[in-house]
Amino acid sequence: ISLHEIGYYHLDKLKEVLLETVYLSVPFGDGATVIMSLDGGDGTYVSLHVAQGAYFQPTSTPSGRLILAFSSEEKFRRIIAKGLSQEGPDPIKDLQSLKSRLELIRTRNFDVSINVSAKMRSGRINLNSIAAPIFDKDNRICATIGVLTGLGIEEILSDNFLTPILNCAKDISKSMGS
Repeated sequence: ISLHEIGYYHLDKLKEVLLETVYLSVPFGDGATVIMSLDGGDGTYVSLHVAQGAYFQPTSTPSGRLILAFSSEEKFRRIIAKGLSQEGPDPIKDLQSLKSRLELIRTRNFDVSINVSAKMRSGRINLNSIAAPIFDKDNRICATIGVLTGLGIEEILSDNFLTPILNCAKDISKSMGS
């Protein structure tokens, strides 16, 4: 069974629990790219969308930082030598902050991006995200699951939101042999 098949089954269940857009990304270049996205919502509000093929920078998105946090020291040095990207929704602008964030990611097994709200015609909307790592049979990061939401940090970090995400990542990792 492929990551895509395993991922779809688990992401679909997660989407039904959270009623939010969920996505699966894999390492690509220095960051991550989306290979699957399932739009959330329950039909009563507008769903946010993540396009397949979207690229996540390694230092300015949760999925990119997860890939970086669990990558080799050699890859970390190579990416840092290029300079910290200021592109993306939540760029980390200095090396010490990045190192601290990557250590936190390795400790708690997830990362969040709290963005300034985006201006819309009818007001403003928050575009926040959370992602968790997926590990393969060799316990190497092979993918991330993410959730794009308009919820604030308190709701994102609440047990009823965070726990299903972490359980989904664990279930996919287990199915991948981790």
